[in-house]
Amino acid sequence: MPESQAFTQQHTIKMYATTWCGDCRMAKRWFDGHAIPYVYINIETDERAAAEVLRLNRGMRSVPTIVFPDGSVLVEPSARTGRQMLAGTRALARRTPEKAVQRRREERELEEAFLLASLRVYCIHWHFLLAVSKGAQI
Repeated sequence: MPESQAFTQQHTIKMYATTWCGDCRMAKRWFDGHAIPYVYINIETDERAAAEVLRLNRGMRSVPTIVFPDGSVLVEPSARTGRQMLAGTRALARRTPEKAVQRRREERELEEAFLLASLRVYCIHWHFLLAVSKGAQI
């Protein structure tokens, strides 16, 4: 592997995801919308990637799992962690002053979307626990 290609792979964000995951699609849109380079890795089709997700998440198959070049990991981003994602990638994003207002509006919309998705997951989980506590066979 050429040295420049090895350097690029070491300094690229990796997003481990699945095609069916709404949070994965949101994170992908966010990176694309901010022109931030990343590698999309589908764990449904890549067994090594699926094993890496399990290792990173202590046996859980949580997606999206986003690995930054500094080694930090962000799992299943919410509105709050969406801000962390922004802070962690700000240096990688291509910024132009004339689009600053539009970017801020898009960031707010993304935070709201992450929050709504997190609430949806919480409600589904709550209903599942309620059904199990009432003796439902799941």
